[in-house]
Amino acid sequence: MTSAPRERARLLIGGASVNLCLGSLFAWSLFVEPLAAAFEATAATISTVFSAAVAVFATIVLVSGRTVDRWPPARTVLAAAVCAPLGLLVAARAPSLAWVVVGYSGLFGVANGLGYASAVAVASRCFGRRRGFAVGVVVGAYAAGPLVASPVITALLARADWRAAMVALAVGVGVVLTVGAALLGAGERAAGGDPTGAGERQRAAGGDPTGAGERHATSGPTARARSAGLLLWSAFLLGTLPALLVVAHAAPMARGAGLGAAATGAAVALVGAGNLIGRTGGGWLSDRTGRVPGLRAATVGLAACCLMLPVARAAVPVLVLVTMVGVGYGVQSALVPALTADMFGTDNFGVIYGRVFTGWGVAGLAGPQIGARLSDGGDFGDGLLVGAAAAAAAFGLHTWLGRAIPATTADPS
Repeated sequence: MTSAPRERARLLIGGASVNLCLGSLFAWSLFVEPLAAAFEATAATISTVFSAAVAVFATIVLVSGRTVDRWPPARTVLAAAVCAPLGLLVAARAPSLAWVVVGYSGLFGVANGLGYASAVAVASRCFGRRRGFAVGVVVGAYAAGPLVASPVITALLARADWRAAMVALAVGVGVVLTVGAALLGAGERAAGGDPTGAGERQRAAGGDPTGAGERHATSGPTARARSAGLLLWSAFLLGTLPALLVVAHAAPMARGAGLGAAATGAAVALVGAGNLIGRTGGGWLSDRTGRVPGLRAATVGLAACCLMLPVARAAVPVLVLVTMVGVGYGVQSALVPALTADMFGTDNFGVIYGRVFTGWGVAGLAGPQIGARLSDGGDFGDGLLVGAAAAAAAFGLHTWLGRAIPATTADPS
């Protein structure tokens, strides 16, 4: 009989592998210039492919919740393992930009939604009191995806065209997703076909073979639960909006502060590095200090960074500030799914977190647009002021949320 730690290790490695390769979606900027030249389009037009991919990603996380709750994680990841390489191959062979949208935004976006939702659900369900650490590792792997994929794609683009680079990416993503699905399947089989432990919890509670108890428990959320869920959704939107504003405009912000090409490139990389640190470290720390204090610290830090960035005019302070923006974003990305499971339990995690995740989707669409529309010749001061106000509002909502939920978690197993 496989030990519980070994089962969980397989599940954690499998979930992290899935997100590591799917995170390559965020290496899209490397393809912008080659595609703009190939299809004689502006960079702004080409960038709509990525915006559409993010929208599809968020939508699939929302609508696939019930599937993620009911299907074994290996099955949903295998579906992603079909969609992702197929989408990249369609994009690689695209005769027009519309087909790039079909492949990259559509199929690859669907794969991201399915794989990400499944990996986060496994981490949220299977690690009990170490949930923050597990979710942090899995979502941290997603943040690491573009850091790993970018140098590989850059090397491929230097030796061949963008089509060959996408074909190579398709092969790599397909292989890693298949391995991830196999690890999740092995962990599931070792757990007796019940990797979430729901059956064990049910037996410990005396059993409910008809399912009537579960239907009764989930048939209608209380007013308090609906209120807490709305608070969490709103805080996720407002808390990540300033970070996504900076993520989308890190390079022009650095140039506007007078940084050279090398420092500008470092600013973009450090946002990603901070994101990775925030996800892994924040999740681990929240198991000891609590989720809400971590979220409040992240939003305070983001508000301060947004206020200081417009006046920073040297490389060191700018680089430190953008790194801290990445950390604040990463902390929220790890703690919100963990807090969702704490508050609402894990039996319907996919459905509930899918709804909460749409807050991130709205922020992902609004943040970059606010930054672009309020910028003035490279001056992002007005946009960053809006970001600081949003972060401050998120801090207030986290304080309110901390009072609306019980001190103990809803699912502490």
